[in-house]
Amino acid sequence: MHEDNDSKTSTLGRLGAEPRIRGILAALPDLMFVVSRDLVFEEYQAPELEQLLMPPSDFVGKRVDEVLPPDVASRVNDAVLGTLADGERRTVPYALDLPDGRQWFEAISGLCDQDSVLFVVRDRTRQVLTEERLRMNDRMASLGTLASAVAHEINNPLTYVLGNLDFIRETLEPAGDQELLGAFSDAVHGLEQVAALVGDLRVFSHPGRTEFTAVDLNHVVDATIRIAKGALDRCAVLVREPQELPPIAGNASQVGQVVLNLVTNAIDAIESGSTADNEIRIDTCHDDKKVVLTVSDTGAGIPAELGERIFDPFVTSKAAGSGTGLGLSICRSIVVSLGGTIRAERRSPRGTAVTVTFALHNAEPREAPDSHSGRLPSEPRDARILVVDDDDRVAQVTARALRGYDVEVAPDGRAALERIRGGQVFDLVLCDLMMPGMTGMELFRAIADTDPELAERFVFMTGAAFSADARSFVESTARPMLHKPFALSALRTTVAEQLHASRE
Repeated sequence: MHEDNDSKTSTLGRLGAEPRIRGILAALPDLMFVVSRDLVFEEYQAPELEQLLMPPSDFVGKRVDEVLPPDVASRVNDAVLGTLADGERRTVPYALDLPDGRQWFEAISGLCDQDSVLFVVRDRTRQVLTEERLRMNDRMASLGTLASAVAHEINNPLTYVLGNLDFIRETLEPAGDQELLGAFSDAVHGLEQVAALVGDLRVFSHPGRTEFTAVDLNHVVDATIRIAKGALDRCAVLVREPQELPPIAGNASQVGQVVLNLVTNAIDAIESGSTADNEIRIDTCHDDKKVVLTVSDTGAGIPAELGERIFDPFVTSKAAGSGTGLGLSICRSIVVSLGGTIRAERRSPRGTAVTVTFALHNAEPREAPDSHSGRLPSEPRDARILVVDDDDRVAQVTARALRGYDVEVAPDGRAALERIRGGQVFDLVLCDLMMPGMTGMELFRAIADTDPELAERFVFMTGAAFSADARSFVESTARPMLHKPFALSALRTTVAEQLHASRE
């Protein structure tokens, strides 16, 4: 009897006796099973035999606990007894670990007769994967927003601390106290390392954007290494020989997410032990069409049975509880969306290499701005500059660095607008992008409506807390941007260049 069942898609004789009912059952996309009061599989209906996941002879006439995992069998048992008792339907969600990966199902019970229950089983795998991907995207967006906010809050104090130290160092240099200058240099160096780390957060702080821009892959890799340096140093020797690369087409935050995930996977693949015996390599090369990035390690390697399925959602070689199995799947989605490819291979005698190709950015190269042979305006002492920043310490160190110009400070956008509309004339406006009350963007738009020439003499400062509106604004206005914390030399050079350009 069981061997005959193996060639049939249905044994639901009692439900499908009438031709019309058989037609309806055959048209349904769901699996159906009849389970007796004694918890024995009696009958089934399947659109395709492959959906059963096993030959009918392996379950028809057998008890639920002989076929299903214990936790699933227990819930089916409860659903059978409950439905037989009160006639109400029960829903049993469950997952099965199959050779092709984990799949999710939902079984809904209904009363068949007084001694049996009908289960309609739906495959929910695609729905579950979609929902998990959306949750992951939401988490990444939240992390990006958090990274941007943290960078903004740290960059403001870094700006005035570094600026004031730089100013003090400049003041001390004529005195020639080498010991004191050395102490200041050490302090400045430490803060610059903090500033570099915070600056690296910008690479990972704007997920979800789809616009293609020119991305410096070396910069992204360097930022990733600094972010992961502690974990890298504890597990392996990092080998990297940077090469000059053309810009790739993509989005810096998305490319950063890919590189960070590959480096993190390489770290996780290496068991703790002798650091000197393990190696993580980051290699790059390019041709006239693409840039190739390879991240390899000497870890355990990809299990042979996984192969290319390592890029499927929820497939992971990590121990249970150590990963979601979504990292490489997300990497593949990002890389494919950027027009690239990604593949993984086992290395002999051990380890894994993941190779990613990125398309080149094909925008026409822009002409370098006229540097006037390196000549900047000699001493534009008559220039009037307005510094607008809600952080008074940042405003003061900016004004102090520009000593020699005629500098005014405004605490917010509204105060700046009042001065300009009140008749004060400025040759340049240094304006914080994000401020409470009136943002730098709103101030710029208000000025652009009445004095478009002054709007062309704006230079923005930012601590990196970019909203979607701010990103769009920065891209559309194309005004110079100083990222906090900025060096006093960079501030002075930018000011001199803009003043020079405005006088041509």
